[in-house]
Parts: sequence; C-alpha cells; structure tokens
Amino acid sequence: MVKLIFIPKRRIAMVFILLKRQEEYYQAKLIGLRSILISTHYALKNVTDVVNELTKMSSGTSSNAPIDRLHMH
Repeated sequence: MVKLIFIPKRRIAMVFILLKRQEEYYQAKLIGLRSILISTHYALKNVTDVVNELTKMSSGTSSNAPIDRLHMH
C-alpha cells in the first residue's frame, strides 16, 4: 500500500521558485563560460596563425601547410 503525503501548494510554489532561480543562475554561468571558450578559441587561432606565418617566413617557403602541433615545443 502506498502512503500519500500532503504537500501544501504554498510549499510547492516556494520549491518551484527556488528551482527556477537556480536554473537562471546556472544558465547565466553557462553563458559566461561559453563566451570565455569562444574568446579563448579565437585567441588560440590567432596565435596559431601568427606562428604559422613566422614559420613560413623563417623557412623561406611559400607553403601554406600548417605547423605540426604534435612536435611543437
């Protein structure tokens, strides 16, 4: 036999409000993290592009081949 418990509507509403606030808080945190990841991605891409250009200039080639990231120290 299942025993049912009574939960007042007011308590349910309070829990719902708290959960909604938590959702909004974490959603804002995720948006901030996404922004940081996008900025980091573009910054790293810019650095890689510069390193590729410097590598081409120092080797005297006009090759557009990217640097080998596995062997870069």
